[in-house]
Amino acid sequence: MDGHRCGARRILALEAAFQKCPNPDETQVANLSRETGLTPQQIKYWFQTRRAQIKGSSSNMRPPTQGSSSSDP
Repeated sequence: MDGHRCGARRILALEAAFQKCPNPDETQVANLSRETGLTPQQIKYWFQTRRAQIKGSSSNMRPPTQGSSSSDP
């Protein structure tokens, strides 16, 4: 069994698809399923988890505060 190489290819395919469309429709899920050998449910779960990771990492970034302007009178 060649899990690591096959797994890496799957991840690359999923990441590439995610960059194009983070919310794939049923047709895109079916195409990814055929391409990766994963079930449609596994594809949906991967995308759901990936979106949550992105959301979690972006919530750690703080926007600049309004009062920190260098043009104080």
